[in-house]
Amino acid sequence: MTIAPGSEADKRRRLPWSLAHYACNAIFSQCTFFGPVFPLFLAELGLAKNRIGLLFSLLPFSGLLALVVARRVVAFGLKRTYAACWAVRTTATALLLVPWAAEHWSAERLFAYIGVVVALFALCRAVGETAFFPWFQEVVPPAIRGQFTALSNITETSASCAALVAAGYVLGRGSGLERFALLIGAGVVFGYLSVACLWPTPAETPSQGTRSALWPGMRAALDNRDFRLFLGGVALVTLNIQLGAFVPLFLREQAGFGERQIVLLQTGYFAGIILSSYGWGWLADRRGTGPVMSAGLGLMALAPLGWALLPVHHPWSYALSLGVVFVGGVAMVSWYVAVGQLLYVQVVPPGQRIEYMAVFYAWTELVGGCSPLLAGQVLEHYRDCHLEWGPLHLNPYTALFLGGGGLAAGSLGLLRRIRLQAVPEAGRTPAGG
Repeated sequence: MTIAPGSEADKRRRLPWSLAHYACNAIFSQCTFFGPVFPLFLAELGLAKNRIGLLFSLLPFSGLLALVVARRVVAFGLKRTYAACWAVRTTATALLLVPWAAEHWSAERLFAYIGVVVALFALCRAVGETAFFPWFQEVVPPAIRGQFTALSNITETSASCAALVAAGYVLGRGSGLERFALLIGAGVVFGYLSVACLWPTPAETPSQGTRSALWPGMRAALDNRDFRLFLGGVALVTLNIQLGAFVPLFLREQAGFGERQIVLLQTGYFAGIILSSYGWGWLADRRGTGPVMSAGLGLMALAPLGWALLPVHHPWSYALSLGVVFVGGVAMVSWYVAVGQLLYVQVVPPGQRIEYMAVFYAWTELVGGCSPLLAGQVLEHYRDCHLEWGPLHLNPYTALFLGGGGLAAGSLGLLRRIRLQAVPEAGRTPAGG
C-alpha cells in the first residue's frame, strides 16, 4: 500500500526520526546549557549569582524575536529554519571550549566572552523555536498527541538520564575545568547528530495565507479570552520552572552535596518522568486535559515546598532530595502533556498557528527571562542571610521555593477557566507508525 506524502499515515511513519532528534537534543542540552552542568561550570569559573542569573535570562529574553521574525520564518520554511538554527546554535556552543585555553583571562573578560556566546546561542534558539512550534503542531496527528508527547518524554528522559550518569562519572573524577570541556564537547557532537535526524522528518504544508497579515493576526490572538487565560497560567508555571535553575547551587551551598551527587540526583527527576509519562499521556487522550492539569499543578506546587523544608547536612538529606526531584519529574511531565493538549489542540486554531505560536513563544520567553534575573539579584543581595527555626534552616533560597509553590497554585486557578473542547479519539495505531 502506497503512503501519500504528507498524509497522516506518512506523518506517523516518520515520527521515530523525531524521537531520535529529541534524544540527541536531550543529551546536548544536559551537557551544555540546560542541565546542572552549566550552572556548576559557571560557579567553577567564580561568577557571582547575579551574573549567573543574567546569563540564564539571555536565553528566554531572546524569545521576543519571535514577534519580529515570524513572517520571515514562514517565508524561509518552518522545518528549514528550525534545522538551520539548530546547526548554528550547536556551532556557537562549541565556542564555550575556548576559555579553557585562556585561563589567564580576567574575570570581566571571561564573563563578557561567555555572555557573547550565550547570546549567540540564544538568538539561534529563539528563531529556531519560533519555527518549531507551528511546525510541530502540524506534523503530529491530534488523535495521538498525548501518546506521542508521553513517548517523546520517555525518549528524551532516558537519553538525559544516560547523559547525566556519564556527566556524574566525569565530574567525580578529578577537578578543574577540563571535566566541563569534555562534557560540552560531547554535547556538541550530539547537537550535530540531532540536526542530522531532522532530515527525514516531514516538512510543513505551504501556507496559503497572506504573510503580511501576521501582525493583525497576533493582535487578534490576544483578543481570544481562552488564549489570554492560557498565557497567564503558562507565565506563572514558567516562573516556577525557571527558579529551578538555581537548585544545583542550593544543593551545593546549603545541603553540602558534591558535584557528582548533584548531577546524579537528577536521575530521580527523570525516573519520575519515565514512570509517569505514558500514564499521563493515556489519561489526557481519553479523559481530557482537565484531570491531568489539576493533578500535575498540584504536585508542582508541592515540589518547591519540599526544597524549602529540606533538612540540610542531615543523614537523610540526599534520600529526601531524591523524593523531591521524583515528585518534580512526575509533575513536570504532567504539565508538558497538559500544556501540549491546550496549546496544540484546544486554544490555537490550526489556520492561525503562526500568529498564535509567535505570541505564545515571545510571551513565555519574556516571563522566563525575568525569573532568573530577579532570582539571581535576590540571592546575591541576601547571600549572608541564614536563620534557624527549630528543624528548619532558612536561607536566601527559601523565599524563592515558597514563591514557586504559590505560582503553580495560581496557575491552576487561571487554566481551569479555559473552555475545553472535545478532542479526536486516539487511534489504535501506535505513534511510531
